[in-house]
Amino acid sequence: MKRRQPNRPTAVILGAMSFLGRCRALSVATGPTTSAAAAAVVRPVLTSSTGRPCGMLGFCPAAQHYRNSRWGSTSSPPVSLLHSSASSCSFARTSEALRVAAVAASPSRRRRRTALGMVSDRPFRGPEAEAIEEVDFTGLGLLDDLVDAMEEFGFNSPSKIQRKAIPQILNGGNVVFAASTGSGKTLAYLMPLIQQLKVEEAQAEEGGESIRQTKRPRAIVLVPTRELAVQVLEVAKRLSRSCKFSSCGVVGGEDYGKQRQRLAGTVDIVVGTPGRLLKHHEAGNFFMSKANYVIVDEVDTMLTQGFAADIEKLSRPLLANPNRRDTAQFIFVTATLTKAVRKLLGEDGDYPKVRQVETSDVHHTLPSLRHVMIDIKGRDKMSALIDIAQQHYKDFKRTLVFCNTVKSCRAAEFGLREVDLKALSYHGEVPSDERSSNLERFKAGQAKYLVCTDIASRGLDMPDVDHVVMFDFPLNPIDYLHRSGRTARMGAKGRVTSLLAKRDLVLAAAIEQAVQSGLPLDELSSRRTDYATGGKLGPLFGRKGKVSVKGSHHSLKAVMNTRARSQVNERGERIGAPRKGEKRELAATGGRGRGGGRGAAGGRQRGTGRGGGGRSGGTGRARKYN
Repeated sequence: MKRRQPNRPTAVILGAMSFLGRCRALSVATGPTTSAAAAAVVRPVLTSSTGRPCGMLGFCPAAQHYRNSRWGSTSSPPVSLLHSSASSCSFARTSEALRVAAVAASPSRRRRRTALGMVSDRPFRGPEAEAIEEVDFTGLGLLDDLVDAMEEFGFNSPSKIQRKAIPQILNGGNVVFAASTGSGKTLAYLMPLIQQLKVEEAQAEEGGESIRQTKRPRAIVLVPTRELAVQVLEVAKRLSRSCKFSSCGVVGGEDYGKQRQRLAGTVDIVVGTPGRLLKHHEAGNFFMSKANYVIVDEVDTMLTQGFAADIEKLSRPLLANPNRRDTAQFIFVTATLTKAVRKLLGEDGDYPKVRQVETSDVHHTLPSLRHVMIDIKGRDKMSALIDIAQQHYKDFKRTLVFCNTVKSCRAAEFGLREVDLKALSYHGEVPSDERSSNLERFKAGQAKYLVCTDIASRGLDMPDVDHVVMFDFPLNPIDYLHRSGRTARMGAKGRVTSLLAKRDLVLAAAIEQAVQSGLPLDELSSRRTDYATGGKLGPLFGRKGKVSVKGSHHSLKAVMNTRARSQVNERGERIGAPRKGEKRELAATGGRGRGGGRGAAGGRQRGTGRGGGGRSGGTGRARKYN
């Protein structure tokens, strides 16, 4: 048994109870320290099924001192209970204690974890939003009917992207505009579109003509998902109460015959998904001869999901005709200007002279959004999710739980239901009708949790969502932007809680640094080498690959430089040895070990070197660090 060293955390078993053949143990890592931080985080107690405290077992002096100083030696602290579905006993588990007790208990422990790229323990947010001059919708050149419609929506002044995009669209020509999620992009293109349609109608009536014809819509709005199409169509229907025009939706999963009948009438605006619209167009159910406006919403998602070919086929009647190529207007809407979007709309693209409009907050998280990142450190992620859900059950109205896979979605939904938390699923393997029904039930408050994949991270507007939990951390910063954008929309407050595994720490530390420093997130990476000296992100995050926060209330120094691991000091010892459990195999004098280390004399071998000529071998050693 190893001797306990000073300032080295050890496990303290708080206790275990058994009921009906099942027992659950609760442990918190802490150590012999008088640190106030340790005392502030170690406060779990065991409770019975009636909620009465069963006492505190095996607490370290710091925890006992904290308990006595705050609640007295005879009373017990208030706790939030996690009920077991298989027993009548309940264990009070404070997620904050489970999350940071091992770090706060020892300064040396904190330094060691931070040196490997650990995120901070405190909530953080980005810089405050810039103050903008008050402008009403009348100053944007909109018709009085549209201004009245905005009053019915409850908007007194336009958002930043609406101020920039609406005049540009009214001036004509192809436009791409980008803004952060929840900034009002749908209204930013629908209002000028409707105005231009009404102006064309007035001009035609003066000439005694009618430009509204059957099977010939005048504007096409393309969206990536069925749910987003329904959402855009609802906004268009509300606007049509003030400005008279007709609109319809064409999406997959609905009756094809009914859609054909709607398209056969006189329709001004058609909102749909590219696949179903292309099918109707190729079948001759509608024609593009009168369509002078094509809007591609969430164009970054469209390209990611492989809709580029469908968009090109629908746009071909306008682009192939030289007379219409210059008069038709293409409007592209996105929350992120990815490389694929820039390539599509660049000088070598199919769309001529596309003007770019973007706000200063593009690729930034919303300023009213609070971020919390929890390093689970190898613990059960499902237990952490349930802890968060129960601890904040009364704090938030609606919670989105994002997962990376369908399998993970099913597990998270099952885990929440096991503790009597109503949850619904929303992913690609749920039938479209059931998926739409689950979304409506979630919006109506019939369930407090919606467990979903990234299919719910694009475009959907759910004003009551004030909490987003990333059960699986996203693989890239773009997905983080889209997921976090489901809350704190249009200036409201929201919170994002991320559960981090070991592989997520590099990207999470970079996101934290970028958010607090007010830097864009789109170029961040999950590769450590990108933050090293000479890496593409090294200049942004400090020297020698360190991610640091200067001038804030806490410090985050995630050292990303991996070169130190291969250095040798003057005594021949390795600097920066691999962590516990990490395998490294090195060749000694000759050959190449299984792990890829090269011997001085060259040659290749597995355990035994090859002799002869330039391949003088020797014996290779493989070393495993435990």
